[in-house]
Amino acid sequence: MYFYVTTLAWFGGGALAAGGAGMLGGAMVLSGIVMIPVVVFSVWKLNKSVRGELVRVKREVDEMRSNLARHIKVEQEYRRSPARIKAVDCSIWNCNEHLRAEIDHAQEWLYPWPVISHIWRLVLRLTTGTMLLRSEAILALPLRASASLVRNAARQEIFDRNDRVSSAPLVYPQNSVRFSPGTQKSS
Repeated sequence: MYFYVTTLAWFGGGALAAGGAGMLGGAMVLSGIVMIPVVVFSVWKLNKSVRGELVRVKREVDEMRSNLARHIKVEQEYRRSPARIKAVDCSIWNCNEHLRAEIDHAQEWLYPWPVISHIWRLVLRLTTGTMLLRSEAILALPLRASASLVRNAARQEIFDRNDRVSSAPLVYPQNSVRFSPGTQKSS
């Protein structure tokens, strides 16, 4: 205990009676000796992490600037896009109308008398157990092709990968071969 008291008094510059700061002064000096390296290390560590954050922030600012330039270019392309959107919409509409015409043609061919033909086919389905009659199967191919045409029209690009208005050709229906009773092979 005596060693502790004298050490603190020594760090304080001597006893109070001798004109020093005594044990209290020694305690403060000793605390300062311990705290200075801790504070210096803390400041150094904080400065190091702040530098890392500063580098990260500069990187993000540069990325934001490049994104801003890209968005300005994209905005100019978007201003040009209504014509392409209208053309794609027209293409989809034409393909859909083509499919409707194919379906109407198929229904006219399959059901020349709508109610009677439909009932007759239902009776045939019940008696034979098949869901698709041969005459209906013949029409499946052109209808599938028309449906595929509508799907392809709906998947057309407005913009390409470089965010420019796409210059890909539009999908439009071609004149297709329609099946009629005369083209069906007899079994």
